[in-house]
Amino acid sequence: MWTVADARVAAGHPQRGGLVILPGEGHIGPLLQAAPTVVEVVTGFWRDPDTTLKSFPDRAASRVYQKPLRTEHHHPEIPMGTADDPPRTPTVLAALGLSWLGLVIHNWADLGAQVLPGPETVAPTAVYLLLAAAWMTPARRPAAGLMLVWGWLNLIGGGLLSVLPIPLWPFQPEQTLHHYAFHVIYTALQIPLVITLHVYLRRSAAPPTS
Repeated sequence: MWTVADARVAAGHPQRGGLVILPGEGHIGPLLQAAPTVVEVVTGFWRDPDTTLKSFPDRAASRVYQKPLRTEHHHPEIPMGTADDPPRTPTVLAALGLSWLGLVIHNWADLGAQVLPGPETVAPTAVYLLLAAAWMTPARRPAAGLMLVWGWLNLIGGGLLSVLPIPLWPFQPEQTLHHYAFHVIYTALQIPLVITLHVYLRRSAAPPTS
C-alpha cells in the first residue's frame, strides 16, 4: 500500500494533480468514514479541476498537495469542505433522492407500474418532499434526525424485513430470487442516506477544532 510520500510523488506527475488525505484505511475506509467529502472532491474536480485544486491551500500537516498549474486564468474559488465538515445540502439531497429511487424501483418491480401513481408510492414521496423542505429551514438538525429515522425505517423495515415470510405482515412476500434482488437494490439505496445523516449529526454536534 502506498505511503503518503509515494502518493504525493504520484500526484505531482499529471499537469493537474492533487493529494487529499481522508480518514480511514485501505481502499474502502474513506468511503465509509468520509463518503460526503469523497463525493464533493470528485465532483468538484471534474467540474473545475483548477479551481478545486486551488481551494485546498498547502497546509503544514500536508493534508493537501497541489502541483503549480500552468495557467494564467483566474476563476472564482468554489468553497470546498474538509474531511471534518458536515455534509452539505447537495450531498444530503442526493442521498435522499437515492433513497426515494430505491422505494420507487421496489414498488415498480414488486407491485407493478400501476402503483406508481397510487398511495403506496405517493404517500412516501410526500414524506420525502416534506423532509427535503424541512432540511432547507433553520430547523436543519431536527430534520436530519427525522431523515435518519426515515432512512433506517426504509432500510430495515422496507428493504430487509418486508421480504421475509414472518407473521408480522398481513401479506405473504414472494420468496423468489427476482423479489430478493430488488430488495437488495432497495436496501442498498438507503445506505447513502443513513451514512450521510449519521455523519452530519455527529460532525454538526462536534465543537470546531482549531
